[in-house]
Amino acid sequence: GVEQFEIEFSKTILPAGLNITKRFHLLHSNMIENLNTIVNLYDQPQSYRCALEFSLNFFVPDDPVCYYEFDSGQKHMLRWEGEVESGKIRIVDKLNNIAVTLKSLNSRKEGARWWIFPIYTISQSEEGYEKVYQGSSLCLIKDICMAPKSEGAIGLLLSIEALSE
Repeated sequence: GVEQFEIEFSKTILPAGLNITKRFHLLHSNMIENLNTIVNLYDQPQSYRCALEFSLNFFVPDDPVCYYEFDSGQKHMLRWEGEVESGKIRIVDKLNNIAVTLKSLNSRKEGARWWIFPIYTISQSEEGYEKVYQGSSLCLIKDICMAPKSEGAIGLLLSIEALSE
């Protein structure tokens, strides 16, 4: 299989005065880095709230063996929604013996801010409307203040591991 791979996209958004470069780098067969560099093209300071959204589809939102785990040791089932400060989030699925870790590449020592919320679909059947859990969205949030003609960055490292049975 492929051990290393990199792809990069860049786009200038003139009305916002930004150049954004998005890079994906396969570091190992189980690890991907996503780094986004933002350049302030203006001659004055600019502030932005940036978010990286990552959606995961683990279909067991109410089972206690499937949960989020944060730096603090706090755990929540996958149906949980809220905001949390944590350098990394580990999503554990003991039914399938797998864990996914999202780690902020943020340089702040106090960790990173995440917004987490479930994704639902609404469908109509003979019994009426049904709300069905489809997965979860995890958004890494970072406020970036940039001097004129400078750059900022937001990124995360995703890794997948098999759990011992």
